[in-house]
Amino acid sequence: MATFCIHIAGKVQGIGFRPFVYRLAKQSGLCGWVRNQSDGLYIKVKGEAQQVLDFYGQLKCHPPALARIQSASIESIGEEDLAGFQIIKESPSVVANLILTPDLAMCASCRSEIKDSTNRRYNYAFTTCTCCGPRYSIMAKLPYEREHTTMAPFAMCEQCEREYDDPENRRYFSQTNSCPACPVLLILYTVRQQMVTADQQAIIPAAVQLLQEGYIIAVKGIGGYLLLADATNAQTIRTLRARKRRPSKPFALMYPDLETAQRDVQLKEEEIELLQGTASPIVLAQKKTHPAAGTEAELVAPRLNKLGVMLPYTPLFELLLSQLKKPVIATSANTHGHHISFRDQDVFRELAGIADYVLQHDRDILVSQDDSVVQVTPRHRQSILLRRSRGFAPSVVREATAKESFLALGADQKSTFSFTSSGNLYISQYLGNLSFYDNVLNLEQSLEHLASLYGFSPSHILTDKHPDYTSVILGKRLAQQYNLPCEEVQHHEAHFAAVLDENQLLESQEPVLGVIWDGTGLGNDNLIRGGEFLLLQNNRITPLAQIEPYPHLAGDKMAIEPRLSALALCFDAPGAEALLKLYYSTAEWKLYQSILQGAGYKRQTTSMGRIFDAAAALLGLCSQMSYEGEAAMLLEASAAREPELYGVAGYALDVFNGKNISFLYIIRQIIKDVQQGLGTEHIAAKFHVTLVEVVRIVAEHYALKRIAFSGGVFQNCLLTDLLIDKLSPDFQLYFHQQLPPNDECVSYGQLAWMQLKGKPGEVSVNAKNILNHPINP
Repeated sequence: MATFCIHIAGKVQGIGFRPFVYRLAKQSGLCGWVRNQSDGLYIKVKGEAQQVLDFYGQLKCHPPALARIQSASIESIGEEDLAGFQIIKESPSVVANLILTPDLAMCASCRSEIKDSTNRRYNYAFTTCTCCGPRYSIMAKLPYEREHTTMAPFAMCEQCEREYDDPENRRYFSQTNSCPACPVLLILYTVRQQMVTADQQAIIPAAVQLLQEGYIIAVKGIGGYLLLADATNAQTIRTLRARKRRPSKPFALMYPDLETAQRDVQLKEEEIELLQGTASPIVLAQKKTHPAAGTEAELVAPRLNKLGVMLPYTPLFELLLSQLKKPVIATSANTHGHHISFRDQDVFRELAGIADYVLQHDRDILVSQDDSVVQVTPRHRQSILLRRSRGFAPSVVREATAKESFLALGADQKSTFSFTSSGNLYISQYLGNLSFYDNVLNLEQSLEHLASLYGFSPSHILTDKHPDYTSVILGKRLAQQYNLPCEEVQHHEAHFAAVLDENQLLESQEPVLGVIWDGTGLGNDNLIRGGEFLLLQNNRITPLAQIEPYPHLAGDKMAIEPRLSALALCFDAPGAEALLKLYYSTAEWKLYQSILQGAGYKRQTTSMGRIFDAAAALLGLCSQMSYEGEAAMLLEASAAREPELYGVAGYALDVFNGKNISFLYIIRQIIKDVQQGLGTEHIAAKFHVTLVEVVRIVAEHYALKRIAFSGGVFQNCLLTDLLIDKLSPDFQLYFHQQLPPNDECVSYGQLAWMQLKGKPGEVSVNAKNILNHPINP
């Protein structure tokens, strides 16, 4: 009988693939072995040729549910003396080349065990198996073996060893296996590091009692610490807001079970699948008119129509919530703007003055990760990823095509990095705002960690074009230090390339219109851009049209003060002064008027994000923001309350000259509607509908049928649904699939952009002569 060698690459480690292979080989009557190696899974198998081919087909077509096969190969290697079938360990012999498994939420079987009083893992807070538990956050080295993780110091007891060695047990080769006899240990402290208790039976009841009494507890999760607080206690929520300096930004909620969550929010099938899936992210769900779980919903998410909800994704959280029997606020344990606390030695210093107590365990976290955030649009059920971190990162979106090793450092405000190595592509978790120094350190440490796992050394560095971005400064420093070429990629071209590549459109034979709307990104012409229409044709990205530039007032202040955006857009419009002057002191009003009226004022922007801010300010929804995106979120929430939303007519558009789309005409119509007392919800709805028609007019003018969307504006569920509703009958629409539309996708887009660089192509779109295009209902 012949012997065959099989290699399977992809997400194949840490998910029970080897036990699966073992059982399938035994059922098929084959001899041989299976092992993890740094570039995937290797199988050597001996049997009749047809038997082996059938076995190979089963592996490819019906792998374990959590597996993702990127490539598979089989070759005959002659005859070898093989007996039985076994799982073996072997030192890696090649550079790491596989997809890392993200951290996995607790599975149903483990959830059942910790609630079963007859099970030896009853009430054990670190119950896991091959289908669940930490992976990426505890991995120090590849391939994925226990000794290469922070589980290495924990010796298994005799019973756990038997499970680990039993091919018929679901904990066969489960690297995170432990139980009360060989436990990961909990300990409860005050925030001043005074021990409360280390009694494993008493800790969880003690923590539950503290939560019931209104205290705030920092609990160590998978990717870092979460602050837990009673979501039904108004005073506790106010205290947490004051301590975190977070006056109105919404908090996430963790519910003890799905049924309790459904008393507060409307959950459809897609949201339920996300909540109960292996990633178990925060899901933004529609708030019920009368929440019934006792949650102080208005204090949790002031003035918004959604709540961010999640279910317990670790056994520790499950035990806490099942005993508490009510929802808790579950928010990242950090100070304003900084990354989540995750090191035990730092947490007491970092959370002093925020938490009252700290619930720790003694398994180290190597990689910090916030909870991921997802929403599903209410009408067309389009999934929108808002933050890609725990449960998703650093899984590969798709196989890389670049042969070189590129490192892309993305943008600053929602930082990620991406790199290609050995034909694979890797994307970091969300790393936060790089204007905070400890986030920069976290980026560098995360990059060093992933690079060491893969033995990665870049041959090229990619950055944004903005010279003041921390990511750009870091990229240029690395390029100089290692004598590497450094390429700058324009911000919105990176956005466009990202959504194109996700939808496999980079080599599209038909032209594609890119609608890239966000807050700011430096243009190739040094204009502060954010309302762009780009064109992909013949392997080239070129500018096509833009929002007509308007004054960029007061620098970075404009991004946090919607009153400035409103003033910049309509300072000389009839009726604007009466609406806006109340937002300014007399001195401020005179100052900004003199600036805008002054000769030679040249700082301008095309930002669509600031247009959202302006509309929110004119409607009295938000004049100064306390968190990023607040004005746009309030505007969306207001529009969503309009009962006739999908029948509302938008505003008339000014003449489109093929290049600039003016919003001055639209803004003046908004002012007129406000003066006439039209309802805020109706005006907000008209604004959103108008944006859809802005896209239509550009697409029709240039006779383009394919439209791709990227940029932070497209985090907006309502706008996405309106686009699908009104444009999909006439156009093919493309949205991000596995990446957020915000700046988290920029590093990936920089890599995708490099696939277009240097490819020949000419641009020649035929514009239809549309002189005046009023909005129709």
